[in-house]
Amino acid sequence: MALRLTEKGMAVPKFESYESFIKKATDSGFSVIHEENVSTYVIPTMERFAKLATKFFRFPRLARLVSKILPREFTYNAVSGFLMPELVRSGSAQYMITILKKKQD
Repeated sequence: MALRLTEKGMAVPKFESYESFIKKATDSGFSVIHEENVSTYVIPTMERFAKLATKFFRFPRLARLVSKILPREFTYNAVSGFLMPELVRSGSAQYMITILKKKQD
């Protein structure tokens, strides 16, 4: 459920598995020249976003005001900001750096 809510908050129809992404890239003529899981490095930044999201939820009047001013999709992002640190810690989501190179024909 947390992954589905985070997908919606980030305006992504569905998170794709990393393996599926790599398969699509290699099937399209790319090769992986570097990949690195940087999930543990981005957790401090995610925690800062989670604190901001907590403030959004903790002050309902402010949240309603912001929700009226900003597009609805923007406010959905608060849910993602709140959930992402735990999703990454649990291994349900990850941040990868992947460098691809187009194969020469």
